[in-house]
Amino acid sequence: GSGTPPQVMRSLGGGGGGGGGTLPQQTSAVQQLTAKNLQCIKTLLQLIERDGGVVGTAWFLIMTAVQHLLHLFGVSPVSTEVVQSNRVDSQALSAVTAEKKGEVAEIVEMLAVVNIFKSSKQLSDEGLMYLMNALCVLSEQAVLGTANKDAELFPLSSLEVIGENNLVRLKLIWSPIVDHLCKVCMCSDSTFRTFASEGLTTLIKKALEYTSRADQKKPDEQKADSHVMLISPLQVLTSVPHNDVRQKQLDCIGQVLQSRPQALHSSWNAVLGVISAAANLPSDVLVRSGFQSLQMIITDFLPTIPTISLPTCVEVAGYYGLQAQDINVSLTSIGLLWSIADYLFQNKTKVQENLESLKEANKLPQPPSVAATCQSSSQSGSLVVHSSPVLKTWRNTSLAVFDSVWMFLFRQLADLCVDDRAAVRKSASQTLFSTISAHGTLLRQETWHAVLSQILFPLLDQVSMNTDSASTSSLQTQALLIHHSRDTARKQWAETEVLTLNGVARLFQTRWPTLVGLEGFDKAWGTLLEFIKSCAQSPSNEVSEAALKSFHTILVVPPPLRVRSTSLVKSSPPPSDQGEGSHEDTDTTSSPASELLLWEKAWKAWHMIGIECVCRRLPPLEKFRVFLNRTPQTKDESDSFFSSVPSQAVLIYLVQLFPPIYGRVRSKFTGADFQEAAKILYTSLIMPVSKDTSPFLVPSHNEHMLNSLQKDILKCMASFFTKEDVFEREDTGPQTLFGKKTELVDTKRRVEVLGEGSVIPLFPLVIAELLRYGHLATTPPEMVGVYQGIPRPPIMAVNYVPFSVSATGLVVMLYCSSVEGGAMPVSTSLTVDCLKALHVPLKLKYRCVQPVVWMYSLDALLAILRSTLPQMLSQGDAHTQFWNELASIFEDFLFNDIPEGMELPMEKSSEYETHDIKLVEMIKRDILPTSTRAPKDFLEKLTAVLNRGSIHSIADHYEDAAVSARVPFRERFARSCFEALLQFSFLHSQDSNIDPTSQLALNALLERCKEVLAKFVHEERLSGQCPLPRSRMNEVSLVLKSVSVLISSLKEAQKSSAKVDKSIWKQVVLLYPALVQCVTCHSMEVRVALKEVLSQFSELIKP
Repeated sequence: GSGTPPQVMRSLGGGGGGGGGTLPQQTSAVQQLTAKNLQCIKTLLQLIERDGGVVGTAWFLIMTAVQHLLHLFGVSPVSTEVVQSNRVDSQALSAVTAEKKGEVAEIVEMLAVVNIFKSSKQLSDEGLMYLMNALCVLSEQAVLGTANKDAELFPLSSLEVIGENNLVRLKLIWSPIVDHLCKVCMCSDSTFRTFASEGLTTLIKKALEYTSRADQKKPDEQKADSHVMLISPLQVLTSVPHNDVRQKQLDCIGQVLQSRPQALHSSWNAVLGVISAAANLPSDVLVRSGFQSLQMIITDFLPTIPTISLPTCVEVAGYYGLQAQDINVSLTSIGLLWSIADYLFQNKTKVQENLESLKEANKLPQPPSVAATCQSSSQSGSLVVHSSPVLKTWRNTSLAVFDSVWMFLFRQLADLCVDDRAAVRKSASQTLFSTISAHGTLLRQETWHAVLSQILFPLLDQVSMNTDSASTSSLQTQALLIHHSRDTARKQWAETEVLTLNGVARLFQTRWPTLVGLEGFDKAWGTLLEFIKSCAQSPSNEVSEAALKSFHTILVVPPPLRVRSTSLVKSSPPPSDQGEGSHEDTDTTSSPASELLLWEKAWKAWHMIGIECVCRRLPPLEKFRVFLNRTPQTKDESDSFFSSVPSQAVLIYLVQLFPPIYGRVRSKFTGADFQEAAKILYTSLIMPVSKDTSPFLVPSHNEHMLNSLQKDILKCMASFFTKEDVFEREDTGPQTLFGKKTELVDTKRRVEVLGEGSVIPLFPLVIAELLRYGHLATTPPEMVGVYQGIPRPPIMAVNYVPFSVSATGLVVMLYCSSVEGGAMPVSTSLTVDCLKALHVPLKLKYRCVQPVVWMYSLDALLAILRSTLPQMLSQGDAHTQFWNELASIFEDFLFNDIPEGMELPMEKSSEYETHDIKLVEMIKRDILPTSTRAPKDFLEKLTAVLNRGSIHSIADHYEDAAVSARVPFRERFARSCFEALLQFSFLHSQDSNIDPTSQLALNALLERCKEVLAKFVHEERLSGQCPLPRSRMNEVSLVLKSVSVLISSLKEAQKSSAKVDKSIWKQVVLLYPALVQCVTCHSMEVRVALKEVLSQFSELIKP
């Protein structure tokens, strides 16, 4: 039979190799066919069908002839998917004579590929191998040739048909057919590649379908071997550089997953390897195709895939997150990692048991990454498909197997957190910390140590370095508009740094009981504080604010009642021997000293942040002056200046950190520590504020509203003595002095003062600092004076008045609460310091920038005196400095000069007079009843003040008639002083003796009344019909009313058997002639007062 093919071919006019020709040549050759030629062709085809097993090596010649016949008759397979339908050249058949047409049609039917190899099932193994080898050689020649492509596809289609018809001998046929098809897939000709890839994928799908039915009764080991063998060609295709072949490969994977997922069995790692290899392809279409298969696996098949393949799923999802072709794929892959985490959490017991059983059976090797499973075993040599950017192994031998899977998942997310794309980093950061927070209860303590040291801290370090090295060039383009807060790479990395640091801080807060028990936790705590310090000093306000927020987060942890020791944790059995729940906290507790060490580190971190971010960033006064004098400033100049100044938000967050830190280290807080803290707080207070940001942070110039920074600074000061909010008001009704909407500290409120011994030494320091704040209302910071005279400065003019008066009120609240509550005794030095501080605004009075300053200071003075006077009076002359300062305050406040040019409306004058009377009423109520215990010098000064107030005349101080007429006379105040003087001087019991000071005061009072009346009579006679100044008329009316009150009081004293000196009566009687002289006055008001006083003399002038 071996000689027949050459004869046939010669009779056809051709040689081996299937030379090509044009359509006219083919038609001519068909027309020249003789009956003998047709008979030879039919004999050859019948030989193939009946005696193929004995052909042996002649198969090559036979197949060459068949290929030539296919070309001759124009018969070729359209595609491998429709290989049974053959395309026949109708022009070639039409040229055949009628008598030959039937034979030609029969030959064409026999030439059909399916019919030719229909009998291949009957071939022996050896004969089948000869046939496949012949087709492979013929195909290789066709790939290298330039003949008609349709005819040269015959070997490829023949190999597919042979494979489909011999699936029962799968192991025999698989390697020759598949290896050849894989080689053809790598050729440069797209026609051959397409035909080979379609044939290969079709053969794989049919082989999987066949084995899934045939292997049902086979053991799992045999099933696994066959499945790996069938999937391996798809792995080989990962080395093909042609996109059309890779598309067929991925389509095949998707179709297998949809139709025969159960047939994969032990081939999941291989399938995942193929999918992962598509992640780094340069085509976004291929990336999406591969990702669709991965998405299907994780969404639908996680419960069915082997446990050993779960880490592979994690790694492949990580690859697709890192690919750069399609950002939507990256973002969705992060969601797939979250889905895997949920599956691990919900199926913890099942997964853990499977992993442990695999470990015990020594079936849990430390495999390389997925890339290593994608090595080709073809003749082209091995090919590493994809190099893992994350890890070379998912297994960590120092951890439990189940925890190793979690660590691997965390590492994939951590790598995505440093991706070049901001959106991917943001999504990955949120997912990483949400995953750890939600599923961290499954982890053992040693795993938590690994999470900190291998995941979180390296991530923080990497993000910080990337932020520092990121470009500051604008990313804005005409096609892409970006918000100004994200228009540079550095700003986008800053957002990532914020998310990362906040995530780590929240993790420390929520897992504090677990983390604090880790070995070397104090080092981890220090490392986190170092990151916070570094970020807080960032030139970006966004990063600085986030760092301080994170600092606050880690301060809000459970109280130190049950905390973990920072020393070595108790020894525990190996991870494999620990039962479920072994990850829970052990029953170790720490001493207060070990807990205190952690918070001392926090205090030192806060102090360092304050020094670096606040104190060293305060602009020098000279630099500040130069900046302000350069007018007008451009926006760039202003931004450049304020770029080195911390924002108000940064200052607020920093100040808010102090109370919780101090609450933790109170027992170790020294005076030197307080001085450092006070320095930071004061510098924060006077830091310049840009007008661009101030409307969002600083309230308007309402004199009763503090801005947030000022309020927080006062809360810091209050935190030394009380845990209560000093800005809470006990009453909700309207305030008589400050109105309804006020945030000023209420001097009448008392708080519970802490009783720790460490508080007492700090008390004078805190009070001194608060008094320093109180001076800001009258003496603002030097920096404020620099820009006050500049028109429209770029600096916000901060209103220090509410802060100053609130600081004063806080002094009163804390000091009085401590004294009245018994937390500490009255301190003369502290009391005098308070009086000296209050003396300044009380002496300025009308010259204060706002009336609320001296009004609030007056209330503070009255509150302090109520708390301290009983103690001061009990010791009399022992507190000379206190009494001298108090007398000076009385005189300077009650007889304060009104500035020139100041307009004082009548209603304001009446309001201010009410405050003066409040002080006099306090003297009458708290000092005069116990005046015998007060020092003599003080009483003499007090008598002089009351005497002066009782007959005080504005006209005596302002000779200008216009000023006298404009400023109202304080009649109610004078009456109150006169009554106080009477109470002090004349109302004694029968057995008491008149004090010489009181006697002198009374003489001076009566003499002064006599002078006023005489002067009034004289001036009225000179004025004629013109009325006297109102102030003079008010003074005379007051004198007359005062004399009436004096006589009435003396009468009452006489009736009650009190002792009244005769000289007093004598001086009173001597006033009578002066009173009579006033009868002719023209003022009706004076006449009414005169009538009342003369009626008091009726009993005195009786014979």
